[in-house]
This record gives sequence, C-alpha cells and structure tokens, in this order.
Amino acid sequence: MANHVYTNINITFESNDASNKYIQDVLQYDKYFKIICPDVESTRDDYIEKLGAKWISFDDVDFDDNELTLNMHSAWSPAFGLFERIYNHAKTIDPEVSLVITWEDEGYNFIG
Repeated sequence: MANHVYTNINITFESNDASNKYIQDVLQYDKYFKIICPDVESTRDDYIEKLGAKWISFDDVDFDDNELTLNMHSAWSPAFGLFERIYNHAKTIDPEVSLVITWEDEGYNFIG
C-alpha cells in the first residue's frame, strides 16, 4: 500500500471576481482537470512523469471571498507537477495570485 501524502493548497486572489472565476472552474472537476492537465493521460506513468505522483485525489474544496483551499492526497510524494499547473492556471486569471502549499506524509517521512 502506498503512503498517502496529504496536501493543502491555499490560493489567494487579489479580487473576489478572480476568485469566483477560478472557483467556477474548480467546482466542475472534470473540466478543471482538463484545463490544467490537457496533456495528462490517466496512466500511472503519465501521472508520475507530469504530475509527480502515482495518483491524486481531491478530497475537499473550501472557499471564502478571495481565498480558496484545495485539500487532496496523493501516492508516495507531493504532486509538484500538479502544484505548478494549478499556479499557472490561477495566474492566467489573476497575475497577483499567491499559493501556500503544505504537505505531510502519513508515515511522517517528510513534510513541506
């Protein structure tokens, strides 16, 4: 069984309008994943190579005014490739967007 890596991604936008636009994308998960990962096939190798983890599961989305929090977990490692894609998509909506990303391995092998 893989070690789960639990990740929180806090995204802060400069305006509520930008936040609302991004939230609309996120709430339509299939569309959102295709927007940020158009070149990723649903294979283990593609996920590892392009997203940084064997698999990724979004657990929860929370939003308030100009801030959005994505909670997810992945296998064996933080999904660094996915983090970069989320940031790149968010900055097309708001160039001043900021992300704070934290992660923790369930076996306490690493945190970030």
